[in-house]
Amino acid sequence: MHDTAMKRPSHKRFLILVAVFCAGLVILCISMNWIFGGKIAEENHFRAIAASDPRIENISFEGYAEEFGAYTIISVSFTIRGKPNSHITLLPDGESDLNSLRLLQIGDLSPVMFEWDGRAWCPRPPTLGSDPKYRPPHPWKDLDLSKLVSHYDEVLEYFSKWSVAPKFDEITTDGGLKVQYRVDPANASTMKEFTPPGD
Repeated sequence: MHDTAMKRPSHKRFLILVAVFCAGLVILCISMNWIFGGKIAEENHFRAIAASDPRIENISFEGYAEEFGAYTIISVSFTIRGKPNSHITLLPDGESDLNSLRLLQIGDLSPVMFEWDGRAWCPRPPTLGSDPKYRPPHPWKDLDLSKLVSHYDEVLEYFSKWSVAPKFDEITTDGGLKVQYRVDPANASTMKEFTPPGD
């Protein structure tokens, strides 16, 4: 009788521990599903946009997890089929369709513009698509993702004529904004200092 009474509490403790462990495991699984489910959904969304042109391949992403399972894509990179040394990295910057074509890198160049905000020169990515504010006066109008792929060599040549850091020049964008502009090395782009660290 005495032995049975001693065993009951340890059995209860074991059941409580198992219940706590299972609850923790469920919470962990739900959290991981929120984080990775959001990441997968975001990547699949931009992958579908890029994959709409069959010439686009080797699509990769940088991004970071936010609270409550949200995930933000910082950059979308890809190469062009048949051009082994090609490379384009675009910054979605809150948009879901890549229509602005905010350019972080093309080939081994990282073009960057600097806008005066009243206190300092702030780096901005040039746009090639629908957003005229930071769109340099390039010879191609209404570029979309497929047109960018089609004009890759010409666009790369255009940016290769920009001054190389630390030198810069000044232009007025299609949106009427006066900016300084230059090309940074791709592995040391000024814009990368202003994007959150990816995972």
